[in-house]
Amino acid sequence: MCGFAGFWYKGECPSNSEDLLGKMGAAIYERGPDSSGIWLDSDEGIGLSHRRLSILDLSEAGHQPMTSHSGRYVIAFNGEIYNNSSLREEVEAIKPNEWRGHSDTETLLAAFDLWGVESTLQKAIGMFAIALWDTKEKSIFLARDRFGEKPLYYTRESNRFLFGSELKSFRALSDFE
Repeated sequence: MCGFAGFWYKGECPSNSEDLLGKMGAAIYERGPDSSGIWLDSDEGIGLSHRRLSILDLSEAGHQPMTSHSGRYVIAFNGEIYNNSSLREEVEAIKPNEWRGHSDTETLLAAFDLWGVESTLQKAIGMFAIALWDTKEKSIFLARDRFGEKPLYYTRESNRFLFGSELKSFRALSDFE
């Protein structure tokens, strides 16, 4: 199943941001009991938390949040890309890649690096929800599959933007209203 949560603060993150991300991830433990991870750029005010249920790539190479080879994109992904193999072949034909594993998450990141966000999402067939941070443009992309099969919630408060697979990850923050 997997799940993710995150925030984007105006300005710097609070000093306890790693703890906050841990709490947000713990709130959705049942979505991914196999592993958890957090990624934080406190200077930009952005943080991602991920809970993983290992299905396609059982190795550590599928651990999230995951950063693209170029370092431009960081993703927290929930779902499955049905055309993962053909996308990977298409990427490989244009730009050979040193793959770390077999996950569809890694394939998406390579495609984002090659084609950009919009073109990659148009090519991707599956059920998914994505939180994608662009380190170059300093922007966040939230996306779902065409039918909205995977959940994605978000809200804006006075100084932060929250997003995630379940609302209860927001309630894990003591100051959430």
